[in-house]
Amino acid sequence: MTSEPSVSDVLLGYAGARRPQAGPAHGYGELMRLGVAAGRANQHELALGYFQAAAEAQPDLPDPLHAQGLVHTNRGDGPAAARAYHDAVLRDPAHAPAIEALAATLEGHPTADYGWMRGEVVAACLARDGIAHLDLADVGQRLLRDGALAPFLAQGAAGDWPAAARAMLRERARIQDPLLLGVLGRGLVVILEIERLMAAARRAILLAHARGDGPEAPLRPFVAALAHQGWHNEYVVFADPDETAAVDALAADTARQLTGATRIGGELEAKLLVLAMYRPLAAVPGSDALLGAMRKPLGAALQGLVDRTLRVDREVAAEVAGVTAWGTIVDDVSRRVQAQYEESPYPRWTSLNLAAPGEGMRRLRKVLGAEVVGRWPAELAVLVAGCGTGRHALAAGARYGAGAKVLAVDLSRTSLAYASRMARRVPVQNVRFLQADILDLPADTRFHVIEAAGVLHHMRDPLEGWRALADRLHPGGAMQVGLYSERARRHVVEAIAEARRRGVPATPEAIRAFRHDAIAAPPGPWVAALARYRDFYALSQVRDLIFHVQEHRFTPLGVRDALAALGLSFRGFVVPEEVRRAFLAAHPGALLDLAAWDAFEQDNPDTFTRMMHLWCVKAAG
Repeated sequence: MTSEPSVSDVLLGYAGARRPQAGPAHGYGELMRLGVAAGRANQHELALGYFQAAAEAQPDLPDPLHAQGLVHTNRGDGPAAARAYHDAVLRDPAHAPAIEALAATLEGHPTADYGWMRGEVVAACLARDGIAHLDLADVGQRLLRDGALAPFLAQGAAGDWPAAARAMLRERARIQDPLLLGVLGRGLVVILEIERLMAAARRAILLAHARGDGPEAPLRPFVAALAHQGWHNEYVVFADPDETAAVDALAADTARQLTGATRIGGELEAKLLVLAMYRPLAAVPGSDALLGAMRKPLGAALQGLVDRTLRVDREVAAEVAGVTAWGTIVDDVSRRVQAQYEESPYPRWTSLNLAAPGEGMRRLRKVLGAEVVGRWPAELAVLVAGCGTGRHALAAGARYGAGAKVLAVDLSRTSLAYASRMARRVPVQNVRFLQADILDLPADTRFHVIEAAGVLHHMRDPLEGWRALADRLHPGGAMQVGLYSERARRHVVEAIAEARRRGVPATPEAIRAFRHDAIAAPPGPWVAALARYRDFYALSQVRDLIFHVQEHRFTPLGVRDALAALGLSFRGFVVPEEVRRAFLAAHPGALLDLAAWDAFEQDNPDTFTRMMHLWCVKAAG
């Protein structure tokens, strides 16, 4: 066994510089090995230097750059990690570890400036299955806004969206751009100007088709991408009377042709693609024929749409009957909330980033301290209360590792059916889904960790719900809670008041019309503010945002009072690093002082736009 070489053995003239100068006998493999050793010893700058030297020694290999990203991640520098992972993918667009790491980094640091990224790198990542695409798509559409789509967006903003869309559709290179197709097909358009341009393009394609004009084969991938976008946003974009009449006629004609069909010719395929921009294929009578054996394979654009939308909708519907109930739902508000989410399961998702096993425990040791986490057994019992469609629960199952047993409960059978279907498609085996009201959980159940993000503020009495969860927590257990902020949701409150003033019902048609009218009018403060919310760009999410049957909001002082009433101790907010630094600059050493947080939020009312996420602990007893 050979000993680890010393730094002096392999470096010439190293005196604290970031990049060591390797001696001639130390090639790529040795530099990588030494970089790994330095990284494991938390010698971050030294490790970065070794990996930089390795990257220069082999300028075509992505691994040194990926390794640099890991070092930046380990020391908490997300933007630097993103750049390293990005450059690794630039070297090798199929480098799975770098793609997965880049997706996870963007999800963890969504507010950083990524305008320097290359479109081809983002497109390569969006093309990969098994990762979360939303944050990648957010970056991609900002690149498109400032680049390829800029002239059309400027034309539309000047007052002529139809002409802007026609100009874009004439430039085939634009609408065949892999980045644009990836953003539409995998993400959610969250830039209002791009939504308006795509809505105008959708309308132009539909009305041209109604006149017997196309779409021809070169345009069909773009039409399919618009159809995917419609499925992702649940057709939140308003359709005018001309569009509605054309869609109704197309739907009737398509259903008639699908009846008894054994093959899909080019004409019928074009009709299905155009129709799917406005309605889910699952709503088209006879569409189940697309799932069966055809004499002729479907075209690639239509096949992808069938697999990623129609098949999903049918499989979720089949799952509903198998959802197991745990207790009963008797509270009136709980039943009304259940009804909302049966109609509008929330949120719709297709993929997620999975943390390394045990990452959840490492985070908890950092947040809660070893004195809390050290008392827990290896087989952790975790409850995810209000799990919705399962994304958070499955991510938690991965974070806490295979040794944990995660129980995820929700009121909505439809949401749980979606969760169960997705659970079979991710490598997480330790999560069980049940229908339950947290007010009626079995009295003898106990958990070491409870996560309840976005559920308590939708209850009749949030404190009653919080107490019900606290009663199910082992002594010394921890709870993460996510609550709406009174100050951060001030513009949402304005939107809610406006919808109520106008008597807008919570139906899909009325929500689309309300949203359309708000966008079309001179934008008021609440419209401009809500346009920055991702929830503004999908139908079920707009309903959750503005039309929810029950909502409460909190301040940090209100959280302090609730924790005191429940006998729980505050262990900190989960906030981005830039917020943490700003808070400490204003209130040094006061991270656990909720009065200080209240003062900080008064000065910075958008601090908790994504809810107040906090950890609290029950006394060990």
